[in-house]
Amino acid sequence: ANPVPANADDEDLAVTTRYNGQREYESGFNPAANNIAVLGMVKAGKSSLINSLCGREDFSDGACPVGVTECTRKPTCYYIAEIPTVALWDLPGAGTLGFPVDQYIRRF
Repeated sequence: ANPVPANADDEDLAVTTRYNGQREYESGFNPAANNIAVLGMVKAGKSSLINSLCGREDFSDGACPVGVTECTRKPTCYYIAEIPTVALWDLPGAGTLGFPVDQYIRRF
């Protein structure tokens, strides 16, 4: 199974996985992990929450990108170093042209 819906054919929805912030590689859904999706409105602090849970400071190496504009454009997986069986999925924010609120839940 893949966290991206089967009908999502946009190239920007390719799934990226980061393990301990060191390696980045294309990956599918890992059924052995405890996969947790972090979703919500754009600029609500989803990436900052993941950084905090992973013990990373915003803007540090391996952290989720954060900023004053939309940063997350595709589902990205981050693992907590101390708990490698937990996968936190940073999803793009709802409420943008690319991810309208009325289509957000169906898309992810």
